[in-house]
Amino acid sequence: MVEGELQPGFTGAEGVRRAASRHRESFAELPRAAHRLSRATR
Repeated sequence: MVEGELQPGFTGAEGVRRAASRHRESFAELPRAAHRLSRATR
């Protein structure tokens, strides 16, 4: 949001794709030991 306005690319299907991508990137940065705490199957 900028000045209370939604920005293109952060909502709908594109927003979900961007969020999922960011999640995968962040998860990959965690130490291996932290991965066992995730419920997700990898």
